Amino acid sequence: MSSRAEIQVKALAEGLPYQTLIASILHKYVTGRLEERKPGSPPAVPKATAATRRSAHTDT
Repeated sequence: MSSRAEIQVKALAEGLPYQTLIASILHKYVTGRLEERKPGSPPAVPKATAATRRSAHTDT
């Protein structure tokens, strides 16, 4: 399977258009937030965003 096909499969699994996933990866790279994982290590837990924190406090 080609790299492009693998990325398209990952985008589909995330429910994102292929171009959106690529743009997101590039943005993380440029801003220094893209981190390489060692093979076999667990996925990183995403940090809560301000919007996520706000919605957690307003769901009462």
